[in-house]
Amino acid sequence: MEAEVKDAVNSGSYYDDERPLNVLYTGGKFAGFLYEGDGSLTQEPQDDMSYESGYEGASVPSNRLSPGVNLAGTVVWTVFVMLLMTIVMGAVAFIMKYIVIIVLIIGAYIWIKSKFSRRR
Repeated sequence: MEAEVKDAVNSGSYYDDERPLNVLYTGGKFAGFLYEGDGSLTQEPQDDMSYESGYEGASVPSNRLSPGVNLAGTVVWTVFVMLLMTIVMGAVAFIMKYIVIIVLIIGAYIWIKSKFSRRR
């Protein structure tokens, strides 16, 4: 099958009623192929009953629900990013305010550590 798909890709011909554009591999093994489709996989079916025919008890999300959920998601994401930025900016402000003291403490620690390590 892999060789047949490669031949169809190279020649631009059809394989299994579809036109393959490229061969896909996963971990060095043949996994399938990309094909030139008509977009039917991304289009919604014409009748709403086709969703429920194969999946009993499955519910289809309402189109009236999608804008409210998107708006709520956008608000939550914005608040999360603002909180994260506030925390980072607060940490940077703290470091900038006390940078001299931090450097002096680290320098004194290194100096004291080097003094005690020489005596041993």
